[in-house]
Amino acid sequence: MITDCLPPCYFQRPNDILVLEDMNALDYQLTLALVPHDFDTLCMIIKKVAKFHASAFVYEEKMSKKLGHRYRLSDEF
Repeated sequence: MITDCLPPCYFQRPNDILVLEDMNALDYQLTLALVPHDFDTLCMIIKKVAKFHASAFVYEEKMSKKLGHRYRLSDEF
């Protein structure tokens, strides 16, 4: 599973609770949407979003093998 594009999840309950690591403690900050980013920052953002997107396909593949039939996240939601 690709996990380096998401904060660690400590607890979750479907459609109810999601407890993630406090990213403020790791010095992450939200940026203003209207402030332009430099090329290197944009490249990093696109790579992280691509990994996040790819992790869904990896998860579907692993779940399909585990369950013995085609599994799609869209069937859950």
